[in-house]
Amino acid sequence: MDDNGLKTLLPQIVDKSGKEIIRPDVLQSITQLAQLGQLVKIRKSLEKEEYQGKIDTRVIEATDALGFLDLVNNYPNTPWINVFLINDGPDTVFLSVNGGSPEIPIHKGEDISVDFSQAERRIETILYRCDIGETASVRVVGKC
Repeated sequence: MDDNGLKTLLPQIVDKSGKEIIRPDVLQSITQLAQLGQLVKIRKSLEKEEYQGKIDTRVIEATDALGFLDLVNNYPNTPWINVFLINDGPDTVFLSVNGGSPEIPIHKGEDISVDFSQAERRIETILYRCDIGETASVRVVGKC
């Protein structure tokens, strides 16, 4: 059925000037759909912030060879919601979360917190490396 056929089934409501007014039942349906859309957005937002309560601690030994943590295909087999990293040195380490750029430098004695609780994609991989001939020991605390 085309739009014209549908219009003939639905009675028109017009104001004094002849301008068509949306029927109250149609307006109510549109309002309900808009509210449903808002509820879906709220649910998705809450799912992003959902925290399973698991804490994963480890130490990575960074060298000038590119290393990586694959959190989806290896333990804990689930992305992290956030991560806290502390560089115990002796040198600077460069990190990349989910292959993003630019790399994040963390100097000896520095720490950094990365929070993806509001992101569409959680922390799935962490790439790390040092400059040529350098090394760093990095304490990592991830939450999923």
